Amino acid sequence: MNHNISQEFIIGLLTQKGSFTFSTRTKYNRKRKRSVHKIPTFSLTMSTENETLMNSVRDRLKLKNKLYKFTSERNDGRKRNASITLIVRELGNIERIIIPFFYKRFIGYRTEQFNNWLLAIEKDPLVPFSYKKIYWRHKSKNL
Repeated sequence: MNHNISQEFIIGLLTQKGSFTFSTRTKYNRKRKRSVHKIPTFSLTMSTENETLMNSVRDRLKLKNKLYKFTSERNDGRKRNASITLIVRELGNIERIIIPFFYKRFIGYRTEQFNNWLLAIEKDPLVPFSYKKIYWRHKSKNL
């Protein structure tokens, strides 16, 4: 695999195929009380023909995350190609890899999406406090 792909290449790839969003996680305590959390999530999805490229991106970012493969056959009647997705939700990876790698490096709409994602990490009451600290640390460093 080619691990020498550039940061600019990955940023361009993400501009077309990636997203900064939130995953919802539901937990129940011992008394079966339900709590919902929104977890900051970075994802990159491509067709399965690009598995080698996806591995190179993951390796260049120094992530150990699994690549998830989704078949084209789903029960919703839509025609689509098989895809492969890199999903990053772990606190340490978001804080030490994803945010520093992409911070202030986008042009256009992706800049707005990334900045809104960072702001939502701080402002959304459903985001766990441990993730809010990420925003504060990166804001204070003014990367």
